[in-house]
Formats: sequence, structure tokens, C-alpha cells
Amino acid sequence: MTLVQSRTVISGLLFVVIILSGLWLSNSGRPINVIVLTVHKLIAVGMLVLFALTLHQMNQAGGLNTAEFIGGGITVLFFIGTIITGGLLSTENSMPRVVLMLHQIGPILTVLSTAATLYLLLNHKP
Repeated sequence: MTLVQSRTVISGLLFVVIILSGLWLSNSGRPINVIVLTVHKLIAVGMLVLFALTLHQMNQAGGLNTAEFIGGGITVLFFIGTIITGGLLSTENSMPRVVLMLHQIGPILTVLSTAATLYLLLNHKP
């Protein structure tokens, strides 16, 4: 199994954990379970780092083509947006409904973008 293949499997499993813990947080109400929130946030940030590291290493090894580079950039932006909206929702302050809506849509866009970019990376031709 190649590095990108193993990271793809790991990413899929971590997305399942992030989504399940996010649903748990959403359904459990306030006060937020700090342990679940911390695990949820750490895995999300860890996945962003893993994804960025994969992109960097593939770029160093043989260069990314335009589609891979743009897909990677869009995915990173979706990750960051989702992390920011999640951080805002985890505060004690009440947030506008649009923040919740963005955080509900953000993970879907992040998963789809990550899947598309990893597909491109798995089929990368140096």
C-alpha cells in the first residue's frame, strides 16, 4: 500500500470519527462535553495537517498538477472554514444561525473536496 493509499484509508476513518463526534456534540446540547469536543477538534486539526503534509510531500516528490494543486487549496480552505465555524459554535456566546448553517454544510464540502483531491492524488502521474 502506498503512502497516499494508507493516508486515504486513515482519512476516511478519521472523517467517520469526526462526523460521529460532531453529531454527538450537536445532539447532546449544552453544556458541551469537553472531552468529546477536544477529541473532535484535535482530530479535525490533525486531519488538516495530514492532508497538507501529503500535498507537500507529493509536490516535493514529483510536483502537483494544476487540478491537484487547486483541489488541495480548496480543500484546505474548506477545512479551515469548518474549523473556524466549529470554534465559534463551541463558545458560550450565541452565534447567528448562519454560523450553524455554515458548520453543517462545511463538513460535507470538506469531505467531498478531500475525496476528490485524494482521488486525483491516488491517480497522480509524475
